[in-house]
Amino acid sequence: MVPAQTAFGEPLLGAQELADALGMTRRWVYAQVEENGLPAYKLGRALAFELSAVRAWLAQRRVGDWACAQVDSNMLPPVPDG
Repeated sequence: MVPAQTAFGEPLLGAQELADALGMTRRWVYAQVEENGLPAYKLGRALAFELSAVRAWLAQRRVGDWACAQVDSNMLPPVPDG
């Protein structure tokens, strides 16, 4: 069982919670820890993930320039009437 937060108030997620949040499998999460350095704590038999550390790890893996991306309004679906 993974605690909800660290002693400093940082939110913690279990492997399945993180997998669900990312739309991936728990197996994928474990593979990222082993193969790609996803930061985690080993708590007994469980892994725990600090939300801020996961966000930082994900930010390092962004592809493209999101801050400068512009959306062409013609590409968006029309707003339904009603």
